[in-house]
Amino acid sequence: RGLGRVDAVLHACMHRASNHLTGRQDRLRWLMDIHLLAARMDPGDWDALVARARDSGLSDACLDALRACVRNFGTALPAAPMA
Repeated sequence: RGLGRVDAVLHACMHRASNHLTGRQDRLRWLMDIHLLAARMDPGDWDALVARARDSGLSDACLDALRACVRNFGTALPAAPMA
């Protein structure tokens, strides 16, 4: 048992944001987790992620983390959620 894909991405993005004050938010192992989780998401997962991130106030943290994955790993992300 564990977190579903959407909750796992939210958790990873929140964890990355919590390490921002120490300057350790872009450690590759954390970004790689987000990259790998994002690669397994389907369109319904993306819709759920956008809604949950918005509802929980984590939209900025998620967007920043996903953009960091694109910069570091070339993560392929759908355009609509990134907008």
